[in-house]
Amino acid sequence: RSRALDAEVARRVPDESMAELAAAGMFRALVPRRFGGDERDVVDVFTGALELARGCSSTAWCGSLFAVHSYLATRFDPSAQEELWADGPDTRVASSLAPIGKVAPVADGFVLRGRWSFVSGVDHCKWVLLGARPPDGAAGLFMCLVRASSCTIDDDWDVAGLRATGSKSVVIDELFVPAAFATPLLTPQPTTGQRLHASPMYLLPPRPLFTSAFPPVAIGTAIANLEGFRDYIAERVSAFTGQATKLNAGPALRLAEASAAIDAAMALYVRDLGEISAAARSGGELPASSVERINYNVAYAIDTCSRAVYRLWRGSGGKALHVSNPLQRHFRDLHAMTQHAVLDMDVGGESYGKALLERPIFGALR
Repeated sequence: RSRALDAEVARRVPDESMAELAAAGMFRALVPRRFGGDERDVVDVFTGALELARGCSSTAWCGSLFAVHSYLATRFDPSAQEELWADGPDTRVASSLAPIGKVAPVADGFVLRGRWSFVSGVDHCKWVLLGARPPDGAAGLFMCLVRASSCTIDDDWDVAGLRATGSKSVVIDELFVPAAFATPLLTPQPTTGQRLHASPMYLLPPRPLFTSAFPPVAIGTAIANLEGFRDYIAERVSAFTGQATKLNAGPALRLAEASAAIDAAMALYVRDLGEISAAARSGGELPASSVERINYNVAYAIDTCSRAVYRLWRGSGGKALHVSNPLQRHFRDLHAMTQHAVLDMDVGGESYGKALLERPIFGALR
């Protein structure tokens, strides 16, 4: 929390914070034991991210993503995993999974080209996961694992929210990617690389677990905003009447409404994450109905938090605009989160709603 403002000015998470996250085991949390990782329960990992977000949303965003990227990396061939974690389980991996790059098959692998945006925390990473598609409309989407040193980093991250994530763009003019370092992008079927590991967690369909890295950042940020609003209002006095603002009905109503909304988002997330955790322990299977529901609920929980923070913001007054006031940073950061492609309420809502039309409602709600 004490570094949050400096991090925002620098547009990157401080090196000291990254070192502390490594020491706490954040980056090795979902790395397989085979490579020295902890194989922690996802509930523990994302609870840690929520607590981080109460201090700095951007640090939590990068930490949560770096943790879940280790899970995604198990989708690659065992030889790629060996090389990735050759330097130890705290190796950090960034990503830009939207398949906007181009990958062309050649002997023993692929040639990768493209420009990828929103590569959060790339300055701190040795490896990057990049989404790509074949040229000329050929079938199939790919995720490629490449060294960050193979990319040119374009420092174009000058934005309104999540500034300290340093989510810069990367460019590759032409790079040979061995076949072992390319895998189908987020398909539900387990790969050979995932079957290498004893824990059924690595057999889970990737999208629900990947997207579950985002809500704890939003919920933690919303809780920090709620607490900050309460403390801020407690000290405000009307310049016109001299009355303490906390005696007005408005702030109390805003606090109550926002608190209930954040509680609801938390309850929804905890239920769904608990289902993922149980599947990770028992066999790595999630019903298709659960996958569809969880994918939408992730976006819904974050949207709920953003609306709660907006409600508080409208009652915060002009002094909340000061850069030194964390309330404005919470507001900007949370609304920046809602813009992530996998958190699109329209796309997710259409997909989930159509799925609900094809089966009993109560089957989806259990």
